[in-house]
Amino acid sequence: MNNKIDIRKFLNTCAAIEKTIATIYRQFAQTVPADEELKSI
Repeated sequence: MNNKIDIRKFLNTCAAIEKTIATIYRQFAQTVPADEELKSI
């Protein structure tokens, strides 16, 4: 098994997770009334 391919697959999975979490945070910030400073985070 090639470690280079495995690491790339792992990092791609991490990137996909980060994008999903970013989408969740953006939707949460739009739908939940909150302090403007907190929303900017």
